[in-house]
Amino acid sequence: MQKEQPLNKEQLLLKITAYCARAERCRFDVQRKLYQYGCEDKKMQEDIITYLYAERYLDDARYCKSYVHDKSLYNGWGKEKLRAGLIQKRLPANAIADALSCIEEATHYETLKTPDGGPMVDEYIPPTVLGDYKGMSEGDSVIFFNFRQDRAIHLTKAF
Repeated sequence: MQKEQPLNKEQLLLKITAYCARAERCRFDVQRKLYQYGCEDKKMQEDIITYLYAERYLDDARYCKSYVHDKSLYNGWGKEKLRAGLIQKRLPANAIADALSCIEEATHYETLKTPDGGPMVDEYIPPTVLGDYKGMSEGDSVIFFNFRQDRAIHLTKAF
């Protein structure tokens, strides 16, 4: 049995770019894969990883957001399990925090319930103030888009 020849830098680059193109990857995943391909040269690994970042095959923020979205949606993972998984992959703390804040905002609405305990629907959405809005004043206008006639009637009766 012949021992396989180690892959050169160009062959490794072709294999690893294909690996990254199939799904979101992080530096940790790529380093493990390079090692599996037989690349133990740290300098070569760094050169390849630098190229992957430059060509946007790797992006820590994008990876974190994708990871948080997929694991929370499909696996039902909570915030702490998500954080632990991303820390284990040795990702930057700021990218982890940004990704976790996005999922918290996105899933907050899904946790709201109507007075009878059902899922939130438009007629029960609680009033919300955006920014430093102080309310309507004399002479203000309202533009309203909605396909349900009863919502428009409720809003126009309020004025």
